[in-house]
Amino acid sequence: MDADTPYAQRYGNTYYLPWEFEVQGMFNAATALFNPDNQDLRMYAAVDYDSEEDPILYGAVWIGMNEGRWVEPRGVYQICYIARAIKYRECRIGDLLLGHALYACWMNHQRFGGLLRVTALVDYRNESSIKLFERHGFTRMEHADYIDGRYLEYALPEDSPEWENMRNPV
Repeated sequence: MDADTPYAQRYGNTYYLPWEFEVQGMFNAATALFNPDNQDLRMYAAVDYDSEEDPILYGAVWIGMNEGRWVEPRGVYQICYIARAIKYRECRIGDLLLGHALYACWMNHQRFGGLLRVTALVDYRNESSIKLFERHGFTRMEHADYIDGRYLEYALPEDSPEWENMRNPV
């Protein structure tokens, strides 16, 4: 990637796509976001503890509730961020993270009830993320406009066959 790549942003000597730079910044700030009193947001991190150096955080997913609390769900679940370290591009870490997030939503639904519907906002330029959500059964919600000028809304409905994977794991 270089200065001629559409949407590329330079940071130091490296060029990033806007969503990569945004997610990398969120990824680096993950520890600052931890709030044990927050009942609306959960985070799952994928860590390599077998590294010869300190453990390496290579991916994370944030899951939220758009209404109510995690233990008192009244709204729908929302995938707030799926982040992976840029150097792990093309490793399908997003599938692992999204699968875990969906399992966490399903388990919470089994325990506390409420709707079993998951939504996500995806940058329309981020083809990898669009493909990730579509692989997991999400479909694009039809809105006349982009949300905040750049996001498409995707949803996984309660009757999605994807939930059968949670009920009958291989």
